[in-house]
Amino acid sequence: MGAVLAMKNYMLVASICLLSGCLPIVDKLAGQPAPERVSLSAEALAGPFLLVQIPSRNVSATLARIAVNADVETWITADNVSLSFRQGILVASRGLGFDLMGADATGTLAALSGSEAGIYRHQMRYLTGDNHNTYLMAGCQMQNKGSEVRSGQTLHRLEESCVARDNDFTNVFWVDANGRILQSRQWVAPEIGYIDVSLQAKRPAPDK
Repeated sequence: MGAVLAMKNYMLVASICLLSGCLPIVDKLAGQPAPERVSLSAEALAGPFLLVQIPSRNVSATLARIAVNADVETWITADNVSLSFRQGILVASRGLGFDLMGADATGTLAALSGSEAGIYRHQMRYLTGDNHNTYLMAGCQMQNKGSEVRSGQTLHRLEESCVARDNDFTNVFWVDANGRILQSRQWVAPEIGYIDVSLQAKRPAPDK
């Protein structure tokens, strides 16, 4: 059990160490070698980037886009923590612990576009500690909350309220006039809670 907890703590700390020199600190805390770093291409390093925060853990990271498969984009840290989004909707995570293995974003995307009204289904798949799949089926409904000015832009705020087995959550999306999700707060898993996501055209300047 101690080894499992150490690895989970290691992955949590490692997830915030992106494109920086904090891996030696991670090694010291975890007492084990760091995961293999990812080689990011010049194109990936040029941007765009995602700023991601996990409020429940008080951590944040910057992720570079490393792959595009149809309408699914995968974003990754230098130490291999990744998030995948289908047109801005979270559909998978890797490296956080208690990861989202897959999700069906069809209903959410239809509701965001206005073609889905009423209650729709949102299915999420997780991997248990003994390597078995477990599914969480939520009933969701989208509401338009009007316009907000965020980071100097006027965006439409839409809230997706979902009810699933002992888990109620509300995803929030801030969408531009072209229908792109520029900012969001999305629920990952019961053990993780929400992530806050912001799309950035350029890599943020490092803290001094």
